Amino acid sequence: MRGRFFDPGGCGLQIEERPPARGAGHVIGLENARAGRALEEARRALEILKRAYSDEEHSDFVRAWIPLGKALTQTGEIAEGERVLRRALVVGEKKLPPKHRWIASTQGALGENLALQERYGEAHELLQTSYDNMKSSLGEKNPSTLAAAERLQKFQQARAE
Repeated sequence: MRGRFFDPGGCGLQIEERPPARGAGHVIGLENARAGRALEEARRALEILKRAYSDEEHSDFVRAWIPLGKALTQTGEIAEGERVLRRALVVGEKKLPPKHRWIASTQGALGENLALQERYGEAHELLQTSYDNMKSSLGEKNPSTLAAAERLQKFQQARAE
């Protein structure tokens, strides 16, 4: 059975509220465990890259920083998630072609992070740019583009209410 959705802070990011299973707190425990594993995997990938490259300005770091920033945000380390995602954006814009999908992914993740911090103006701009860049680089029907469009639409609807 699917649960209902709620929107913490009215920022357009919806979290599914599921019925308890195996006792109260089970779902929250599973979600925290998944986010914790994602954080661990992202940190491990980053350590591998640090051993492979002496320069953290290599574009491959952008690819590793995106899931790290998302995982930090999901585990409640929002300020650190923002710092990692901003670094990914700076390096990505310097090392990758304009509108590259990794830049667009970083913009979307940073937009979600800032929305959670109730910094709606900057969040909206990043979510819009993420969608626009995904659309131009991957096409309108690409699953990543559709996900970016859905995030933007939910954010806009939540802000209009």
